[in-house]
Amino acid sequence: MAGLIVRDEDGEILASKTAICSDIATLFTVEAHAGLQVARLGILMGLNKLEIMGDSKTVI
Repeated sequence: MAGLIVRDEDGEILASKTAICSDIATLFTVEAHAGLQVARLGILMGLNKLEIMGDSKTVI
């Protein structure tokens, strides 16, 4: 499971979502899946610019 938060430039929370990641073998893949989900959420919200940050120590 991955938690996603969308914030504006001032740090105000605009949206949040929980993504269930079943049958995923590695934490790297979970982090990549979460990045995909937040990108989709940003597109649905009509955002023109996204900065995706994760808490994994692995760079995606």
